[in-house]
Amino acid sequence: MRVEKKSDKEEIKIKPKIEHYYLWKKTPMVRISGDFFGGGFNLSKNKAKAIIENIEAIRNFASGKLDEDIKKLKDEEVLIP
Repeated sequence: MRVEKKSDKEEIKIKPKIEHYYLWKKTPMVRISGDFFGGGFNLSKNKAKAIIENIEAIRNFASGKLDEDIKKLKDEEVLIP
C-alpha cells in the first residue's frame, strides 16, 4: 500500500451553502453556512456586490497565486494589485 502526502498548495474545498436571507437594520443579508469558525458567516448585499466586482482577483488570492508575493512583505507593507 502506498500513501501519498497531499500538497500544501492543493486547493481546500469548502462547500458552503446559503442557509437563509434576512433583513438586519433595513439591510438585506445572507447567511452562508459551511466549515468555517462559528459554522458560517453573514454577508451584506453591498459586500456581496464588491466580491462579485472583484471575483477574478479574489480567485487568484484564494488559489494561492499571490502567496509568494505576500510572504515577501514586511510588517506594515501592502501588495497593491
